[in-house]
Amino acid sequence: DTVRVAAIEVLKKVGVDDPNVLFNLATNFKLDPSASAAALSAMDELHDPRTSEAVDVALASGTGAVRVRAIHLLANRPEAETRLSALLGSTSIPDPPHTNNQVLPASGIRATLRHMSSMSHR
Repeated sequence: DTVRVAAIEVLKKVGVDDPNVLFNLATNFKLDPSASAAALSAMDELHDPRTSEAVDVALASGTGAVRVRAIHLLANRPEAETRLSALLGSTSIPDPPHTNNQVLPASGIRATLRHMSSMSHR
């Protein structure tokens, strides 16, 4: 999947004619999560209008790196504090049930919330 990640980096530089390419890569959870995360990052950097939709899909169904990236991108959205606080209902945020029960530490989300809070006080 390093080839896919490299290809996504090229797409960020040259652009994409088909607006669905990055969305399909970001929400294809049969791919390695790092490739999906790279596509999600590219969508954000290119101001793709479907970035918010891809973030929602990744939060609901993604695992590993793509889910972590979605949480970071969520921090830039108006409803971020409410959604992230809801995710913090436990000490960890398990990946969806169809995965291998990977767990994302809540401390990472708490750090994101602290960062958001510090940015809003500037």
